[in-house]
Amino acid sequence: MKGFTLIEIVMTLFLFTMVATIVFTVVTLANSIYLQKTQSMEVLQNGRVVLDSVSREIRQSRGIVTNLSESISQGKSEIVFQDGHIPLFDSRGSVQAGADYEVFLDEGASDTDEVYEGAFIKLYNPTSPSSGKVGKIAEYDGGSRMVLLEKPIEGLSSYNNLNYIINSNYYYINYFLDSDNKIMRKVFTYYFSGDENLYVPYNGVPPQGETIEKKVLEKILDDIREVGARITRVGEEEAAVRAVILLVGEIIETDIRDSVERLNDIEGSKVSDLTLALGNSEEEDSARVIIWGTEKESLEKAVSKLEEISEEKGLLMIKPLEGLE
Repeated sequence: MKGFTLIEIVMTLFLFTMVATIVFTVVTLANSIYLQKTQSMEVLQNGRVVLDSVSREIRQSRGIVTNLSESISQGKSEIVFQDGHIPLFDSRGSVQAGADYEVFLDEGASDTDEVYEGAFIKLYNPTSPSSGKVGKIAEYDGGSRMVLLEKPIEGLSSYNNLNYIINSNYYYINYFLDSDNKIMRKVFTYYFSGDENLYVPYNGVPPQGETIEKKVLEKILDDIREVGARITRVGEEEAAVRAVILLVGEIIETDIRDSVERLNDIEGSKVSDLTLALGNSEEEDSARVIIWGTEKESLEKAVSKLEEISEEKGLLMIKPLEGLE
């Protein structure tokens, strides 16, 4: 009778295990290198985004407060400048109604649409002006004099019977590094200790017996990465989420061009990057596609459309490597 000896079986298992271990090690190493390069690219991209945001705000500023040095060795880890991208106004009055995201102002408020957008509104009890709460204005409708807040003001369940202040005369922006070397952005204003609702310049001289104080209006971390999404632009541009997808199969240039055009036709989505790797006679082609969406819903539509296109063209689509978790 013919068969395998125990030694042959053991040798076969040994060789199979050794080959599998080598393949697994190579794949793991390749994946590790890919992830490291991807993370490095993310860091560089995020750095460019932050620098673009800072440089744009500095160009729009009404003046730089920080004394900057021409020497790199004496460089500073923060910069303070006066915000210049919001029109100057000092609007005060009473709130007619409102709660959560909406605040309806009295007839003394501006009737111009969008005029207050990006500014801060302080709501306070007329009997206790110093106990007010601050919120940021996302939208403003001049016809109804309605302020739409970025988020509800904490500590206030209703805005009825309160007074408001929208004073953009002296907003100061401060970019700095925190203890973890993360870039922080802070918006604040100065006031004299006798009246914290009257904003003053940073070099203002307070009346006798008073001091100049600082009030923080907003503090955020300029960390570009979020859970399941990455922000590609900040400031005046829309935030976006992205997905990274891999296509494998016989890829023709005309197919790629047609696919990109069909994806870009979807409102709120755009193919921002495409890397094509053509295989040889024994290997299949592959393409790495990065799709951006203004919101998760538009990105999901684009990914679904790409899945449909892949089925049409006989391509294997590997679902998002990043995004849409």
